Amino acid sequence: KREHPTQKPLRLMRELCELSCPVGGVLIDPFLGSGTSLVAAYHAGVCGVGVELAEEYCLVAEQRIVHAITYQPLQQSLDI
Repeated sequence: KREHPTQKPLRLMRELCELSCPVGGVLIDPFLGSGTSLVAAYHAGVCGVGVELAEEYCLVAEQRIVHAITYQPLQQSLDI
């Protein structure tokens, strides 16, 4: 389900995280949108920091990130 007009596929964002940031590194997304980059960073073992101006997308991102951390443990998320 797309929750933002420019939402990227999670698999693509995870690959980009793995290619551009070492495990234990920090990904900074100044245009967080629906939070795909931070969910992907979590699955790639990378810390993430996001900034979003629109309150509605902050709420969407928060829900997606909490869901990923709560219901998708890293051991089970390797094939995302």
